[in-house]
Amino acid sequence: MYVTKEILLDALAAKWKILHYGQEMNHQFLSLPAFYTENTTLIPNKVYIVRTEGLPPLPTEKCLFICVGSRPVNLFSDWMGEIFHVADCTVDLISVFNLVQSVFDKINLWETQMQQLLEENADLEEMLRISIPIFNNRITIIDFELRIIAYCEASQINGHKEIRLNKSFDRVPREKTQMFDQIYAKRIQERKPYIFEENGTDNYCINLYLGEIYMGCCSLMEDARPIHAGDYILFQRFADYICRALRTQSHAPASQFATLNTIFSELLQNLPVSRDDLNHALSLASKNSAELPDRCPYWLCIVTRSANKTKSLPENYLCASFEKLLPACSAIVHNGMLVAFCQYSKMNIDIDDFSQTLLPFLRDMNFRAGISIPFDEIFKAKSYFLQARTALQFGIETHPEQFYFTFQDYAPTYMLQHSSGEFEPEVIFPPGLVQLINRKGGTDYFDTLKRYLDNECNASRTAAEMFLHRSTLIPRLDKIKTYVDLDTAQQRLYLRMCIYIYEMQHQI
Repeated sequence: MYVTKEILLDALAAKWKILHYGQEMNHQFLSLPAFYTENTTLIPNKVYIVRTEGLPPLPTEKCLFICVGSRPVNLFSDWMGEIFHVADCTVDLISVFNLVQSVFDKINLWETQMQQLLEENADLEEMLRISIPIFNNRITIIDFELRIIAYCEASQINGHKEIRLNKSFDRVPREKTQMFDQIYAKRIQERKPYIFEENGTDNYCINLYLGEIYMGCCSLMEDARPIHAGDYILFQRFADYICRALRTQSHAPASQFATLNTIFSELLQNLPVSRDDLNHALSLASKNSAELPDRCPYWLCIVTRSANKTKSLPENYLCASFEKLLPACSAIVHNGMLVAFCQYSKMNIDIDDFSQTLLPFLRDMNFRAGISIPFDEIFKAKSYFLQARTALQFGIETHPEQFYFTFQDYAPTYMLQHSSGEFEPEVIFPPGLVQLINRKGGTDYFDTLKRYLDNECNASRTAAEMFLHRSTLIPRLDKIKTYVDLDTAQQRLYLRMCIYIYEMQHQI
């Protein structure tokens, strides 16, 4: 879901005064809001609504906290995440939650509608019409010949400017078409968004490219209201949809524009990719490189991120460097991360040897990398990207001194973290296990149970590990069995998962 703190801040600041604390979470996509209590297990990049006095003293995950009440004090310099303080003592938690939830609902509905239109008929006018309430400013879409193909304009209604769709393309003012020749035509080669001023008004422009093919341009004019920080993020998403729609409507075959880089980029953005496009991209790659491709290869996804907080290198340079290091790969930039899909089957080496190949590059660039499990279905690239990103996040948190992390090493941790679903982990623990955990004084039955399960219920091996005589251990096990069921493999697995979750929570 394409909601960031900038988008939420726009909505909150329109209604209340907002103060900022903590670490900036710029352009980070957030998940749905929830109320925070002292028993809440924090989820990275989630939005939590809380009263100021209920803020965690030192959160363990980077989240966005939106708080009401008195001004936050005594925040530590290493506070993870960011705090928005609603500086209005009359505001209640429910009002804040409802406003935040409405932003998520609005963006989610828009995203769903845009995706449906793209898949059904790629109707540019309808895509523009449903986007007017998102941006509330004039939008113009031009094609590769600098012709207007869809636009909306501002009209004065009861003293206020209202944005509405305009279908009279033959009445476009001459000065506006001249502006395209003077401004857009000179900046066609620019791959990054740019701003130019027209009569004292800013125009935010994004050139639309598919691979090396220029498709047109989208511009957002600061007309009815100022352009907000969140608008820049959402307009990039809007431009992505329009670019794909232009490709769908092109008279040339869609596969003409397909390369492996564009295929992977579209899959990561949840955009539709046809089998014809994929086959064309594989054939093109085969002609351009002796290394690519097998028709049914195994791939790896590698997600890298710089550890340098103050320095950044050009994206094109990083992609080219990665493709030079690993010739059988396609490298792209996605959400600020360098992402490479490497044809692993060409290398005839195992994951460890492959990781060692990356090490000099990562060390020289001071990068960290997450590596997915090998896969053979390109259409599932997004899932393996998420694997690599998860490995990178876990690895940086637990072993920041290392340079690469494989998802295979962190898969059990990931599965355990998500195994409780919507429940707080302790809620799904069997009551007898909770009693063993909370049992005070005397014999540590919880530790005995853990060791016994870790030793595959081998009493002799468990006794040796605990420096006990077997005859001493057996009565303990009999006592433990009055609390928990150890009779079936399913129950024993259930207990082991609960124990590992408990240990992760309490860092035992």
